[in-house]
Amino acid sequence: MKPIKTKLALTTILTASLLFTAHAQEPAKHINLDDIKIEEYIELPHKKVFDYCDWKDGKSIILYNGCFSTLEVTEKNKLKIKKLVNFPVGDCIFKTFPEVNVIYGYSGGVTQLFYDLDTNKTLLFEPIFTRRYWARGALLLDSERKIFLLIYGHMLTREKYDYFIYDLPNNKILSSPFEQESDFLKDVLEVRLGDYLFLCRERDKIDRKKITNNYYIYDFKKKERIDNELTAFLSTLKYGHGIRYLSLEEKIIIISSYDIGDEKNLFISWEDGFKKIRATPFFIPTINDKKTDYEILGIHHNEWVVFALYLRGVHGELLKKLGFSNKNSPVHVPVVIDEYFESTPYYFFLEHPVYGPCCFVEVEENGRKKIRMYKMGDVQEKIDEVLAENADLIK
Repeated sequence: MKPIKTKLALTTILTASLLFTAHAQEPAKHINLDDIKIEEYIELPHKKVFDYCDWKDGKSIILYNGCFSTLEVTEKNKLKIKKLVNFPVGDCIFKTFPEVNVIYGYSGGVTQLFYDLDTNKTLLFEPIFTRRYWARGALLLDSERKIFLLIYGHMLTREKYDYFIYDLPNNKILSSPFEQESDFLKDVLEVRLGDYLFLCRERDKIDRKKITNNYYIYDFKKKERIDNELTAFLSTLKYGHGIRYLSLEEKIIIISSYDIGDEKNLFISWEDGFKKIRATPFFIPTINDKKTDYEILGIHHNEWVVFALYLRGVHGELLKKLGFSNKNSPVHVPVVIDEYFESTPYYFFLEHPVYGPCCFVEVEENGRKKIRMYKMGDVQEKIDEVLAENADLIK
């Protein structure tokens, strides 16, 4: 079956960012751009894909028929699935570590799954045999030696966590919560900053009506806590939020959370030494001159931001629209698919051999599921048009 070309309007809506820092705040500048459209997508035959994680070489890792497989798109717009390993993992939560060529997953509360593509070895084990703990994932501790932190939460006291230090090449637990010193880290590891270096979150349990989070950087080698202007600023944000992107090289963090007030999607930057923190709403979207809520879902290919707009239908029902933006753009222009969804649609990113980065969105039409491919090159062209036409307004 040949892919069918058809048309669908994508509307670009932009309100210039409200700029504020930890010490000052400036009023927002509004630019309403309601009628800018991109009208092309490519429709592909539907393939049922279960979960996915970005990988490398333009591919993604998926769970397909219970096994880890690669997913890619061909020049003829066909989705190609290739099983990596005959390693049935069933239902599991998984993530990829492309920098060390490892796929990881966990299931059933405590079971750990590893697949090392360098050695073609698979491992499935349970480091503890108790239902008092539940698996919460893994983080890479040492990229040269492929040493991981396996995260476990206690079923009764979920504010604190325990960590196993695991040597993957030698299949050996180097340290367990039962052997560690009493001062071993118990807080939440939010995101990896580098080998042995993590951004951590300490939750205040005293006032359960108002959750506060104290952030700091932890060095596992030195067993040292580091506080700076960035962690102090993050600690002033009095809500739980998700870190969607963090880069020490670019000196930026993008955070997002839905239904938490005005500061729900922030683009945070800093200067050398984590000084002069600047925080800006990623963008402020309006539809029919009315501000609408949104949530950043993910950042892909180190560039493309995917977000969901939250709207109300004629009967008050919650509806969603999917949209894209470029995090590297001088102004974050949102480009939105002009179609409503009852729930956040399933999507994934792949590198097309002809069109470059593309987003594949699962839609349902007349009871039939389809996959539509949106070219980020088209989205970028529209962003460039918007910036050129409004150059005087968005300096």
